[in-house]
Amino acid sequence: MNRKLGIVILSTFLFVSVFCDDSRSSEESGSDSHSREERDSHNEKISLVNANGVLDAKHIPDMNAVKELEIKNSNLKVVTSLSMPKLKKIKIEHSKFEITAGDATDDFSSLEEIELDHATISSIDENTFSKLPNLKELKIENTNIGDLKENMFKGDVKLKEFECDRCEIHNIEVGAFNDLQALKELDLKNNKLSTFYFGKLPVLPKLEEINLSYNPLTTIDLDKIKEKCPKLKEIGLKGVHLDASKKSELDKLHIEVKN
Repeated sequence: MNRKLGIVILSTFLFVSVFCDDSRSSEESGSDSHSREERDSHNEKISLVNANGVLDAKHIPDMNAVKELEIKNSNLKVVTSLSMPKLKKIKIEHSKFEITAGDATDDFSSLEEIELDHATISSIDENTFSKLPNLKELKIENTNIGDLKENMFKGDVKLKEFECDRCEIHNIEVGAFNDLQALKELDLKNNKLSTFYFGKLPVLPKLEEINLSYNPLTTIDLDKIKEKCPKLKEIGLKGVHLDASKKSELDKLHIEVKN
């Protein structure tokens, strides 16, 4: 059964579905009698566990103060615009969580870190992250997101670390990493990539590490690798066969192979 939840912190919809037995039982019962809320003394960090219903002041009395939001084993929905101008980190796991932010997406402009685990995401395309100018870390695990689309990071993006581990990625469209001028780490391990062409990347001037481990790679094209990734120091290739000639080429370029 494919069950979806949406998290839209941008002008379009970013749908996130997270599954677990606890959230299923909560949804089926329609009860939040076992819900738990944890917060620090200044309401800056909020943890919601087994929460149900509409995310509003009942769950977060002072949304203007929240800097970190963690949601677990919950089934929550926002039906009106949500404003969290100081929110810097959001972590969602084993929950159903949908936000329709609409015109209020600028109120997430302070967001620096997103972590999603065991999710199904759709509608990641052009301008998806354009309203998150301060996003620095995006970590997605155990998630079927399919191909990485062209211009998915279009705009003035400050992303430094992008991790997609076990995300069922088969293809990286030309231009998928456009505008990632600050990116230092790219982790695409445990996916379905059969080819990787450095020549098709945009110039990533600060990229130092890339991890392609445990992909069924049959082709790794190193053409223009130094032109496109001038500061690249390390490539993770565990579980990947690399021709001796390519290993020698990387050695000459002083790029370490981790295998």
